[in-house]
Amino acid sequence: MSALIDEQSAGAARQIQAGTLPAIWQSVMQQGLASWIHTPAATAVWWQHGARGLPLTVSVPGPHGPWTTSAGTMFGAMTVEEASRLPSRLTRASARAAGPALSRIARALDPVVNIGTYATSTYLHESDDPDLIREAAAASRAAWPQHVAVVRSLDAVRTPSTLRALAQDGWVMVPSRQVWYYTPDDPRLRQKRELRHDQRLLDRTTLVRRALVPADANDVV
Repeated sequence: MSALIDEQSAGAARQIQAGTLPAIWQSVMQQGLASWIHTPAATAVWWQHGARGLPLTVSVPGPHGPWTTSAGTMFGAMTVEEASRLPSRLTRASARAAGPALSRIARALDPVVNIGTYATSTYLHESDDPDLIREAAAASRAAWPQHVAVVRSLDAVRTPSTLRALAQDGWVMVPSRQVWYYTPDDPRLRQKRELRHDQRLLDRTTLVRRALVPADANDVV
């Protein structure tokens, strides 16, 4: 049996009581996606298929939410913002000039159903299971035929089977971010400009830093 369960519904309450929802998605389903991110312009849904399930964020036609829920924002305003941080002056100037037109074109992608992500910036998929994604996509198309189905945060290291299967199925592959995998003791890390920048921010912070302890687990969730 397959079911789509809306946020703040009786079905969501039952799923929470049964303990079948991931802890990170329970409060969202109980209180709504707006309790998780500012002006999401989307609703949270849980897709349950037998013993398995995935989170969905379903954008609403009209207003454009953050890039984690809106494809138009992701490939429009967010693309311009990211390009503005690159070292090349020419790239930054080109992004500023192309920004308005790019944003108008990108808005045509909305509304969308984001499949398998928690409306977070980068999501590490729990499994490399193309069949699970396919089944969730089929359910979302049946429920929201006017929406575009989107699967984010796929890469050739963590989800190679899903990436390959969706490409074979005819999904449009849109490279949008560069993902780095590394081991903490790799000496080459110190050569990365982004890491040096993050370290400078840490050195200047007024926050008190300490190591995590087991008692912090609930707060982290």
